Amino acid sequence: MSTLKVDTIQNVAGVEQARLVQMKTLTHSTLSTTTATWPMDTSIPLIGEGAALTSLAITPTNTNNTLIINWTTPAVVNTSSGRDSFVLFDNSDAAVQFSWSEQPSASYSSYGGFQHIVAGSLGTSELTWKIRFGTSTGTLQMGFLSGLTWGDIGHSTFTIMEIRA
Repeated sequence: MSTLKVDTIQNVAGVEQARLVQMKTLTHSTLSTTTATWPMDTSIPLIGEGAALTSLAITPTNTNNTLIINWTTPAVVNTSSGRDSFVLFDNSDAAVQFSWSEQPSASYSSYGGFQHIVAGSLGTSELTWKIRFGTSTGTLQMGFLSGLTWGDIGHSTFTIMEIRA
């Protein structure tokens, strides 16, 4: 087995290229259920809407760096038709990104998740990012497929990466 160790990667002009500074990851692998709803209108979701699902904190090492925030979840089940959604809230509780799926009937639905990028002006204090979830009607189940758990390998992943500016 070979190991490659480097301190920096530079282009031909000697300028260091972006690199991963730190990464925080949270795996969500339990059944989460809610009947909490989102208003289906043109307003931005509020922190009091939907239901709290998970949160992840990171302390940036440099205010000029970039955060790349990813949420992926394999599937949800809704016991009725409606819109099921996941919303990302930033440290100030403002909604900044979402993922949703239209349910034409009580059936399985896949989510690809979302990615959100924050470049610069991060500060160097801890930032907590929150994910809330909800539905327009019925009951939303996330992280479990009733009778079809596939050996409980269907996990959701919440990842925040800090990339050097």
